[in-house]
Amino acid sequence: RKMIVTTADCRQAYPQSALEESLGDGAAALLIGDTDVAVAVEGRFSLADEITDLWRRDEDHFVRTWEDRFNLAEGFQRVVKEAVQKAMAAFKIELADLSKVVYYAPNARAHSNLAQALGLNYKTQVQKPLFDKVGNVGSAAPFLSLAEALDEAVPGDRILLVSYGNGADVFLLKVTPHIAAARNAKRVQDLIASKKMLPNYHKYLNLRSLIQAEPLRLPPINPAATLLWREQEYLLRFYGSRCKQCGRIQYPVQRVCAKCFGKDNFDRVRLSDQTAEVYLSTIDTLGYGGESSPMWAIADMPNGLRVKLQVADCDAIEDVPPGTELNPTFRKFQRQGDVPVYFWKLRLPR
Repeated sequence: RKMIVTTADCRQAYPQSALEESLGDGAAALLIGDTDVAVAVEGRFSLADEITDLWRRDEDHFVRTWEDRFNLAEGFQRVVKEAVQKAMAAFKIELADLSKVVYYAPNARAHSNLAQALGLNYKTQVQKPLFDKVGNVGSAAPFLSLAEALDEAVPGDRILLVSYGNGADVFLLKVTPHIAAARNAKRVQDLIASKKMLPNYHKYLNLRSLIQAEPLRLPPINPAATLLWREQEYLLRFYGSRCKQCGRIQYPVQRVCAKCFGKDNFDRVRLSDQTAEVYLSTIDTLGYGGESSPMWAIADMPNGLRVKLQVADCDAIEDVPPGTELNPTFRKFQRQGDVPVYFWKLRLPR
């Protein structure tokens, strides 16, 4: 049996507030199974504690918070320390027996202060947070730090994983010999290093829709929910069609083959794991204005397919000359109307 557990946070802070400087967006996923696991769960402990320290009502656009000293002293510091101490007593082990301790904290100072309060060796036992690289990513932070810890873990290591929010959850984990086979070639630090930095604060405000931008000159596109559902094979899953008669691959999925004109005689073929090679690239400065001008690429797939897609995270056309390899990436597009729109773009390899 297998299941996927995901966690993500994308919290918006008031412009020019302290939280705006510290909050970040992040997501992580764990594949849970019961055979050949890379990490075994040896114990778990939960503690419930209701406190109004950080919140957002359904009508709030921005995160709200109470006074920092109260939040830390009566919230995070007290609750997590109590949860860890009670969990260790329930697990019948000592903190000194742990190879790594991974836990959420609202900021770097609170992270180090908790280690001191628990008597942990901050240099060797505690998994360092990622505040300086991705910010405080909220509920995704423990999983993200756990993934980084597992990049270096060896069989036999014991890891304590702790989350916080209206209480705390504590998990005792043990790394198994299957860890080597489960590792991804792309480590957490490699993925972080591939991020693109925003050039200025104005760009950030524009992407967050916190300032009023110049309206598009083109008529708005209001996609229908029925269309998005009907065409989800190529819009969301990035599938093309391979003709059973001649082998021609087309994207989007076509009922009639453009080569042999066979009708409704095709197989689906997944394109999301393919690498594309740039044939031609250009920046559209006519239909869009200012910083929203997108880059487009006509690129060739290994299977003979040629696609035209936007290029993400790239502003200079010199970075994508002919022959450049690009990878498909799933992105959310600017909303036009009340229906969210997702589609595929291309990006430089991580």
